Amino acid sequence: FATGVGLFSVRKQAEKWDTCPLFFVNSGIAKEAHRRGERDIMNGSEVLRIVDAIHRDKNIDKEIVFGALELALASAAKKKFTEDVDVRASVDRATGEFSFFRRWEVVKNEDIELPSRQYKLHEAQEEDPEYEIGEFVEEPLDGMEVGRIGAQTAKQVIVQKIRDAEREQ
Repeated sequence: FATGVGLFSVRKQAEKWDTCPLFFVNSGIAKEAHRRGERDIMNGSEVLRIVDAIHRDKNIDKEIVFGALELALASAAKKKFTEDVDVRASVDRATGEFSFFRRWEVVKNEDIELPSRQYKLHEAQEEDPEYEIGEFVEEPLDGMEVGRIGAQTAKQVIVQKIRDAEREQ
């Protein structure tokens, strides 16, 4: 699998549909796309349909489903980095398109422990004087792709979050 902003793709020769990160809802999207010879099986509108299907079928609030999806995508995207970084994924609630951001927490100048995850206050304020301790500096990650392993991680996170939400009902 290769995933891009707002898009999940599958190799044409793939036959194990359960490895598609969002196919666990049994929507049939992957099989239908494969039969039509399409590589791209998950665009923004399909993401919205799947979120709606989970919401209706499992009686789980859409915001919980979107939150699980964002957490899963961020977790998968982090695997693309060799250092310990903080990544945030955002799914547009109107279009279903994904965006990824690398984040650094703003800390006191002398409290920096993890340079790959933290930003010194004075450096953050050079960019924007409004930054305060505890806020995050974000940089968009354009063209971010999540590989097959990342897609499997995303699927595991989504399934677990949905199960947790079902238990809490």
